[in-house]
Amino acid sequence: MKISAFFSIFFVTVTFIAGAQSSDSVSKVKYETKAMSAPVIKPGRDLDAANASYDGNISFHVVGSPNSNVTAERLAKGFVNAFANRDITGGRPMYVTGVYETDAEFNEPLIAYFINGVRQRQSDGSAYFTVEEFKKEVPKAMAKYVEEFGTDKLIPEGVQPILIN
Repeated sequence: MKISAFFSIFFVTVTFIAGAQSSDSVSKVKYETKAMSAPVIKPGRDLDAANASYDGNISFHVVGSPNSNVTAERLAKGFVNAFANRDITGGRPMYVTGVYETDAEFNEPLIAYFINGVRQRQSDGSAYFTVEEFKKEVPKAMAKYVEEFGTDKLIPEGVQPILIN
């Protein structure tokens, strides 16, 4: 395909899509991907967590300290289970991906989280949350998620969630 033909098709497609939208309403993107069927934890870095959050998902990255009382893996298990808990999430449970690693440069465990590939930040701009801060962030994250993406990927009412031991 010639480059000029590609740009012609691209321009027509963009014009068609833009013309189909009303200027007085904002439509939200509807994701056609399926909800996760169970929580996931795996070793990795923050880029792995960001990638796992695409397609309208949530993921987080735990960086643990080798000197901590609780391993990064144990924290990841606890937080994926917290996201599946209706009481903790304000009635909006969802399966998420937890990625973890241990780094000797960290004095305490820290958590970064992503919604649809975007790193979420604290109000002061910080990209990482302490364990206590992240505990408080879980229901806020789910409220934000539902506002932006709807409830299609939430664990349905009455379904016993799958948890990781």
